[in-house]
Amino acid sequence: TKRDGTISAYYIHIIDLSAQHLAEEALRKTGEKLSLALEGSRIGLWDWNIKTGEMTFNERTAEIFGYTLPELMPMTIEKWENLTHPEDLKTLTKIIHEHLSGKIPYYESEIRIHHKDDRWIWIQDRGKITEWDEKGRPARMTGTTIDISDRKKTEQQLIRKKNILGAISFAATKMMSSLSDETINEVLSRIGNAVGVSRVYIFNHENTKDGKSLISQKYEWALEGIVPQLHNPVFQNLDWKSAGYKRWGSVLLNGGVIYGNIRDFPVEEQTMLSNLDVKSIAVVPIVSNNEFSGFVGFDVCISECEWSYL
Repeated sequence: TKRDGTISAYYIHIIDLSAQHLAEEALRKTGEKLSLALEGSRIGLWDWNIKTGEMTFNERTAEIFGYTLPELMPMTIEKWENLTHPEDLKTLTKIIHEHLSGKIPYYESEIRIHHKDDRWIWIQDRGKITEWDEKGRPARMTGTTIDISDRKKTEQQLIRKKNILGAISFAATKMMSSLSDETINEVLSRIGNAVGVSRVYIFNHENTKDGKSLISQKYEWALEGIVPQLHNPVFQNLDWKSAGYKRWGSVLLNGGVIYGNIRDFPVEEQTMLSNLDVKSIAVVPIVSNNEFSGFVGFDVCISECEWSYL
């Protein structure tokens, strides 16, 4: 500028920001693609501030747990541990510590999480340290969560099928060589453990001269801690049709199977079975010489379960 304040010349400084804008646009598009990929793959994301214990989730992680994001937040590592199944927590903690100490390159585990609707779901959880503090200590960890409940259910069904087939093979071999009480009790124990139930029992059936259809419990295996019913006088010479089991007689005598969760049974049957602490049951007819001779029953007293034909 001149002394009188007028401008005598202009200086123009031009910076080419094309590369920067192109890089920013590429980064934006990459972010959009990643976001769409995560949304399409139904993967949950989480971020853990190791120093404060605070965690942040995306909406998908909250959805996997059965919550909306506002319902679940604020989230902390302590709250996460409280949602984890007690049997899985020790293993989970061990794997995380191994990663934090540098023993393994990343954290990965398959654990059960308590869902909002009061059931356990299976998740696959993976993560890795993404930040360290000035002293080189882990400060931040980021990871993903996937709902693998369906896969776990399929795996458990395959294991259960394998165990059942093994138990049946064992039973057939034993019974071909011996039909002693000891052998039958051993077979029931083997089947009970293989199927994962609380009780396995055998009832005999007979028709009396006066036309009554009676059943009597002859054998039983019961899981430790479950009250056995073998010596319950109610189940000896029971006229089951007049004792509230008329539906059972109709189904079993015609070769059908009784199975399901007790809450889905007729009210009268719910009352009788609830008194035995039964939550789920399956009853299969025994046929000898083309005649109904009794049935094998499977009780589950700990929780409800799904029964399927194998």
